[in-house]
Amino acid sequence: MTMMHKKWIGSMSALLLASYMLAGCSSTTTEPNKPPAKPAPAQADTTSKSPAAASTPDAPQTKQSTLTLEGSAQPITLKRYDAHTSLPFRTYYPQDMIAEKKGDGVQFTANFDNKRNDDMFIKVEFPPNLSSEQAAVTWVKKNKEVTNEAAEKNYTWTKKEFNIDSIKNGAPYGGSALIGEHNGKYFIVTTYMPVEAAEGIGVRADKILDEWVWADNQKPLIQK
Repeated sequence: MTMMHKKWIGSMSALLLASYMLAGCSSTTTEPNKPPAKPAPAQADTTSKSPAAASTPDAPQTKQSTLTLEGSAQPITLKRYDAHTSLPFRTYYPQDMIAEKKGDGVQFTANFDNKRNDDMFIKVEFPPNLSSEQAAVTWVKKNKEVTNEAAEKNYTWTKKEFNIDSIKNGAPYGGSALIGEHNGKYFIVTTYMPVEAAEGIGVRADKILDEWVWADNQKPLIQK
């Protein structure tokens, strides 16, 4: 579990309390911290190896890993994503998510128990003409659900990190918008979900970012 996820769960817990007070303690529920649906038999965790393997021609289309939910390691199959070749990176993502091209990037949408939920996702975007950090900040703030800049950065690769906070159908939602830069071009990673599902989506976001490899230099996004 990455440093970001550990801190994120704490901040989302505070947000959950505040949001429920604002929402009048709504009874609306989702499926928080959903474990992988019908996981493959447990195998050795391959994520200890360099994620650069995702960028090689002979990299497997799937591999086995684990997600830690509520302190318990759950086996999960990861699927390779590199279908949209105009994107400058490749990664692996959990099998209980749907990967599809969205505008100038890709979105990984929750599909737990084969039930798609468009309100739970990790989205990676490479908007054109973002040649400065300020331009990227302006772009992020177009999202009205972005509230404030995070008081403390959780990732070394980010330039700026922003919180997302909203009430939807009486339920508290949250997430983050992260600004990164690669070879002079800026990109945005947005995570969004019901606050009560923060852990389940958070560990999946961590996995996608941990497996991220740049296509041009074969280096991982997160240096270990």
